Amino acid sequence: MDRRFVAHVRSRSSKSLLRRRHWHSAPRYVRLQSIVLIPIWGLKNTVVSIISYNYGAGKRERILKTIRICLIATVAITLGGLLIFQLIPDTLLALFNAQGEVLEIGRVALRIVSFVFPFSGLTLILGAFFQALGNSRKTLLTSVVQLVIMLTSAMILSRIGTVYTVWSAFVITEVLVAMLAVILMKAVNNKTISRIPSNIVKPDLAAEM
Repeated sequence: MDRRFVAHVRSRSSKSLLRRRHWHSAPRYVRLQSIVLIPIWGLKNTVVSIISYNYGAGKRERILKTIRICLIATVAITLGGLLIFQLIPDTLLALFNAQGEVLEIGRVALRIVSFVFPFSGLTLILGAFFQALGNSRKTLLTSVVQLVIMLTSAMILSRIGTVYTVWSAFVITEVLVAMLAVILMKAVNNKTISRIPSNIVKPDLAAEM
């Protein structure tokens, strides 16, 4: 048998095995990502009720205060998750008995995809704001755009890059979707929140005099 053919078969087999191991590490990332984003999901479910109530009551200041607190909490939680994934990826993967090439691939993958946490958290919490303020279609729009960008970027990167490059599709997708969500939130603020009359009672200067 031709040695070049044997070498070709071995090369293809090696690449196929690497791809399988690469995709086998995906469920591990999804589980670990869920641990970081669970608090954001809980915050999202809670904030919808709070903002909806204050929106119905016409209390703009409370809405803005709730939004500020939620954004600060989201940034703090996601940056904490990002820091953990950057510092101890091996420890996290050890929870799933990752070894050998799976551990090597997973280490790089976790450090790359952990950069999505702040952007993903921002998109989730802004989606809650849209829902609470009667703009659920904007949440649907961000979800559809997210799916389209993810599939497109993953397909392109898988053709032009390496196994590790494909993980960048997560980062590209979440950054672009977060930017879209911020733009939509500014529109909601201008059309909805800013039009709610302020409930701060200003002192009557004439009466004080």
